[in-house]
Amino acid sequence: MDTSKMGMIYHFFDNSFQLVSKILLSAIKRLAPYVTAILPGSLFGYTIYEFFLGFTGLYWLSLIVGMSAFVVLESAGIWSGHKIAEFYGDGTSRIRVPIIAFVLYLAIGIGTLWLLDGSVDLNVKLVGTSLFLLAAIVYTLFGFQAHQERVEAKEKREKREQTVEIIQEENRKFEMEQEAKDRDLERLLKKKKELAGIGNSVQSKQVVSQDKIDALRLLLKDNPNMTKKEMAETIGVSRPTLNKYLGMINE
Repeated sequence: MDTSKMGMIYHFFDNSFQLVSKILLSAIKRLAPYVTAILPGSLFGYTIYEFFLGFTGLYWLSLIVGMSAFVVLESAGIWSGHKIAEFYGDGTSRIRVPIIAFVLYLAIGIGTLWLLDGSVDLNVKLVGTSLFLLAAIVYTLFGFQAHQERVEAKEKREKREQTVEIIQEENRKFEMEQEAKDRDLERLLKKKKELAGIGNSVQSKQVVSQDKIDALRLLLKDNPNMTKKEMAETIGVSRPTLNKYLGMINE
């Protein structure tokens, strides 16, 4: 078989096994605390069931009480184990409450096996005790794992928020710089426009002045005996301006 095809087949099965192993590991991580609760909880619930059945003789009542005792006790164990890990990781003094609940969980579970039902075999009591201790360890370990996952998720969230803040700050700086550039450009265009207006005004005045000078030349040519006063009034300028124009004509 071609080497490249063998490599593709190898990678396909390798990736497939990795995917299956991740799915199984994830399922074990999620289900282990609850599966663990079934073993000691069922022994505790059965002991309570036997006790109430012998005490009342009511099958359904004893069954309900036994199942309720199973659920309540193991819920307390799971909760206290997780809270011990969480409060220990946070360094809070509230850890005393779940520790007391955890001790009560073990004391009630193990004490019930040893004291409540004398008909239970010694080996069953020893196995039940081991199961309760194992459950306590599992609940605590999974509590630490859950706490670590929460811490990592919080760190990722804070890092993501910091990144967003940095991007927003950079955008604000860019917008401020852009606004400053726009204002500078606007001032430059305004100044350029003003300079262009001044230039047009000067040029317009120069054109008017040249027209008056040309008109003054015609007056001098046609009416050489006109007085300066008459000349100034005719072309519409003042006497000093007239003298200036005369000086320019005589140059």
